[in-house]
Amino acid sequence: MVAECDGLISALESYKRCPNLEKADREDLDGWIARAQKDFAAGRKAKPEPNAQSVIALACFRAATSVEAATERCNAGPRPKDVTYGGDR
Repeated sequence: MVAECDGLISALESYKRCPNLEKADREDLDGWIARAQKDFAAGRKAKPEPNAQSVIALACFRAATSVEAATERCNAGPRPKDVTYGGDR
């Protein structure tokens, strides 16, 4: 559980370093990283039972995999502009 959840934080920090990420997204990631660190510290302190630990580990692993894919997409180039609605997102 610890390794997988630490991997999620590491993946979030790696995503934050993407050169194509917008400033608002970087600021959001600061909050996500801080929240994840607090939540994982509380989870370690609570010492969940083994079954719960494996479920938490799987969730952290899946989330980290998703963030790694987002990092790869981000590194491929900037997000396309939405010309249909005229927005930046």
